[in-house]
Amino acid sequence: MRRPASLPFPGTPPEKKEERKDLMSPKTICLLAVLVVCAHPATAGTYYVGTCKTGSFSTIGAAVKTAPAGSTILICPGQYSEQVIISKDLTLNGLNSSAANGATGAVIANAPTPEMTTSPIFAFNKNPILGGTIAPVIWVTGATVNIQNVFVTTPGGSCTSTSIPKTVGFYYATGASGTLNHVGFFGQGCSVGIWAENASFTPTAVTVENSYSAAGIVAGSPPNLTNGTLTVTIKGNQVFPTSPDGSYGIYLFGVSGTVEANFISGPRLSGGDVLSGTAIVDDGAAQTELTISGNTIQVIADALINVIYYGGIEALVDGATIKGNKISGPQNGITLTCHAGMVSGNTISYATIGLDLVPTASLGVNTFYNTPSKIGEGC
Repeated sequence: MRRPASLPFPGTPPEKKEERKDLMSPKTICLLAVLVVCAHPATAGTYYVGTCKTGSFSTIGAAVKTAPAGSTILICPGQYSEQVIISKDLTLNGLNSSAANGATGAVIANAPTPEMTTSPIFAFNKNPILGGTIAPVIWVTGATVNIQNVFVTTPGGSCTSTSIPKTVGFYYATGASGTLNHVGFFGQGCSVGIWAENASFTPTAVTVENSYSAAGIVAGSPPNLTNGTLTVTIKGNQVFPTSPDGSYGIYLFGVSGTVEANFISGPRLSGGDVLSGTAIVDDGAAQTELTISGNTIQVIADALINVIYYGGIEALVDGATIKGNKISGPQNGITLTCHAGMVSGNTISYATIGLDLVPTASLGVNTFYNTPSKIGEGC
């Protein structure tokens, strides 16, 4: 039976019917405001750290925590003693001082009690230099982060202990991408300056350019996966080998990309002795597509230094194109370990052996100066 139109709805007293208003209560207004904020998060902006601008954050970590994804964080000149962990898309730029002879960029020292991690790519029993516990100073996790004009310095860690962490200046972990431009690292003890890796099957890309590392550059991708899932561009950097034993200048495991126009100088001295090492290494368990071109490698050694072995460029996997590099002073200039690739247009000077274990099909025209043995063992 239809209710007569003149009757009120159940629960509404007739005498109150005319008192209803079309106005929202303060509680309803507040609730809607909260919903609007949640639906439209804070807009990315520019945030400052340090003393060069009023209202700046005192630490980089505080700015990183507060800034919405997509923001730019400008860091005043000065030294910051902290560990910076970044899990959202950001840009970090170190500022230069406007004063005459003022500081340039931002210097970051590692935190007294940093958070630590281990690499999913390198196990300690397989790679004592890169395995074990590491303590990153700047640690990017699963985000796209660009960093410029930032310098990291650290006392380093232990190369032989699994309990004492090795320090890493800039660490791009699994899922992270971005660009490092005009950054620097100086570390003592056992450390790696710049380290990027990706253990997932979702591709990432990291660029390191125009930068300085006193303890090598490392990049790794999943083993047994052709070309890996990490693409690197390592260009125009000055690199000193990993400390303290100098095993790696630029070490690449299962990654694709380019390594070009870098200057690598070494080896590193450790109590008068130098362990085996190589300036640039292309390693992995499956074929990679890696171009190593236009680099300058300068190996410095003399009769007073016990250098067990130090090489120029070594490929331990198929797929390397090695061209147009200038290499001086190594025991072996370029070693292909009988893997398929291309070696052409390189200039090798003052080497014991110019090219070693290079398949005939991979051999182009190269130039040699003051090298007793241009071609070593064949395949």
